[in-house]
Amino acid sequence: MGIFRLQLGKGLREPCPPYRAVNVYGAPLNSPDASGYNCLPEVVSPASAFDLSSLVSPCEVCVALLVGQELVSGTYTTSIRWYRPNASLPFYIFTRAHSITPGHDFYTYSYVGYVAWEIDRNGEFLVEADVTGPQGFSTSQRFVISGSRPIEVPISSPGEAIGVVARALESASAWCYSVYLQICNWVFPISLIASLLKQLSVLFDDGASALVIFGSWVDGVVATLLSLLTWDGIKKALIGWLPDLEGVIAWFSDWWNLVKARVEEWWSGITSIVQGWIDVATQGLVEVIAGWNNFWVNTFPNLINWTGIGSWWNTKVREVAGLIDTAFTTREKFWAGWAEIRTTVLEFFADPLEWLWGKFADWFLGPE
Repeated sequence: MGIFRLQLGKGLREPCPPYRAVNVYGAPLNSPDASGYNCLPEVVSPASAFDLSSLVSPCEVCVALLVGQELVSGTYTTSIRWYRPNASLPFYIFTRAHSITPGHDFYTYSYVGYVAWEIDRNGEFLVEADVTGPQGFSTSQRFVISGSRPIEVPISSPGEAIGVVARALESASAWCYSVYLQICNWVFPISLIASLLKQLSVLFDDGASALVIFGSWVDGVVATLLSLLTWDGIKKALIGWLPDLEGVIAWFSDWWNLVKARVEEWWSGITSIVQGWIDVATQGLVEVIAGWNNFWVNTFPNLINWTGIGSWWNTKVREVAGLIDTAFTTREKFWAGWAEIRTTVLEFFADPLEWLWGKFADWFLGPE
């Protein structure tokens, strides 16, 4: 029986040599790294409440550690999902696959930060964790955020601006995949929408990865230019080339509310149509079920005269028995003859050469 646990805290540490530790609370975005530990990590400063009043956005806030022990061998998939207060869909999903051999454990972790696309308000947030594979596990924990202030998205470098768009695409990918999981088994034509959402999830994720790489490249170019020009000069040049850049960044920083409003508006208009599709798809289903039950309860028992079948079967059994008896009686002379030569046939098959030699001796020398 596998042992699983989910913990929240402000950091992680390695309780064995070389005793590494990583702080998450207040750390720069995407900087904490607890991969490659030599043993299962432990949570530093376990907590269910996080005060952001002393933190300056952007930074990381909390980490969720998921551990599995005493597992049977096989492939496991872990999923950690983060939700804002009163939200039905996660704003971030972190998944990983683990190939486990006997005697080995696994751990995975996910952290979220004080940024517009993750922790952007006060209230009670939720984190869920699932494990699927030879052994399953599911749990959730709530944590309280306080001290949050309105978040401005500064454009201190092109790489950071591109990073905002990339993280928004990551959140969009997670949102599309979460909706896909909820409706993938619905009736046609909703299943077509599910397929589209899955493709959009992959597209957004690929786009986010490409933007991260591009942002790093741009920052490298800017670093080179900064040795020749000031940042203010480069920024003015960028705004001159791309006058809508700041508007694009502002839109992506609030993409969730904008897209959510459009989706809700679309859904409110199409709800009655979808309900009509479902009604058409299930039309007559109640009558079909009632007819099916009536056939087995009322029609089928009266369809065949079971008493007549029993009498017919007994008659046929007696007729077959009579045929067998007749066949044996007809071949009575054969059975009598067989009884006389049975011993001789058995002697032949027991040792054919010896049997033939005996017959030759009887023929030429006479019986003994």
